[in-house]
Amino acid sequence: MFRGFFVLQTCPTTLAFYLIILAVTAMIATPTFSPAAETYSPIQTVTISDATSGATTYYTTDGTAPTTSSTKYSGPTVSSSETLESIALESDYTSSAVAVAINTIQPARKVEVSACEHC
Repeated sequence: MFRGFFVLQTCPTTLAFYLIILAVTAMIATPTFSPAAETYSPIQTVTISDATSGATTYYTTDGTAPTTSSTKYSGPTVSSSETLESIALESDYTSSAVAVAINTIQPARKVEVSACEHC
């Protein structure tokens, strides 16, 4: 994704067109989570991905905003009831927006089985 603006000008003498690009910044795509944030039972393995080739993804699980000092994503993470936050970074690009996923894990339900009196 690109942010910025451009100006298309013509030269009245030569009738040539000039494209002047001003303040263009390439922005990295926001990371995505799979499966999406939801309430699950049992614990889920969550994959973080980013559409920008070569981007490095960092994440936190304590509700704080991720930085380059956060855990570097290298593979699926097991999600308990927590807030996953992720950011993608690449040199020469503006960092992505922070992606947030709040995952809630419901405890397994206890099922009681009583003896059958007719068995």
